[in-house]
Order: sequence, then C-alpha cells, then structure tokens
Amino acid sequence: MAAAVETNDKGRPPCVELTAVAGFRPSGIVAWARQHPSPGARALSDGLACFHSVAEAGWAQEKATASRGRASVERPEFGWVNTILSSIENALRGICGVIRSKYARRHLSEFEHRFNRRFDLPNIILRLPYAVLRTPPMPQWLLKRNMAAR
Repeated sequence: MAAAVETNDKGRPPCVELTAVAGFRPSGIVAWARQHPSPGARALSDGLACFHSVAEAGWAQEKATASRGRASVERPEFGWVNTILSSIENALRGICGVIRSKYARRHLSEFEHRFNRRFDLPNIILRLPYAVLRTPPMPQWLLKRNMAAR
C-alpha cells in the first residue's frame, strides 16, 4: 500500500490517498506517482530505494532516513503517515478480523472516503441519498466476478 498524506498550513491532514500497489519496485511507484499528479507535491520517504523514482513523475523527492526502532516512528516528518497507517490497521482489524488481499482495494477506499469526509458532517446526510440513487443495482454473481478479477 502506498499512502499519500496532504497537510495544510497548520500541519494537519485534511485528506489522505491510499492505493494498493503490486510491490515496492521503482516501476510500480512511478506508475502510482503518475496516476496521482499533484502540483507542488513532494515525496518524503524513509529512504527506500523505490521512492527515488518519483522524480521521474515530476515530484520533488526528499529523503528522511529513519533510524531503527522506536526513533523512526517518533520522527515528526512521518507522524501523520504513521498515525493514519495505525488507524487503518486498527479499523480493519476491528471490522474484518482477517483481511484478504482481493478485498484490500475496497477496504482502503472505504477508509480513505471516511477519512477525507470526516469534517464535512452536514453533507453526509445529503450525500447518502445521492449515492444510493446514482448507484445501479448489481447482481451478486456480477459482484463476485468483479471481485475475483482484482
């Protein structure tokens, strides 16, 4: 999973983007970065070699080498990413118990959707009927076939 966390002027995360990636290889990270163009985006990584490739997609890349153990978790640069990743882990454990890889994309999308709309409470009630009315019915056999393809 690749996680992109946007921070505002106050250093708070208004939104997050979570994507299931095939692996942490330069080709996979470049493809991910090209799908998520963001003017002025900078990638702050822990020094993993595959993240050097985000420069090919036009992102500014900074490396903050993390030390081992607890010190790496406490670095301020990684604070929000670590907080969000632990929240995802706890939420998925509480909801699912066991996470199967074929459902990972749906679980990540659901968490991302809730996280990015957590401050927009008045519109939640309005968005529910909108989503219900715009979503066509899907037979169970088709849903299962779509899930098996991923």
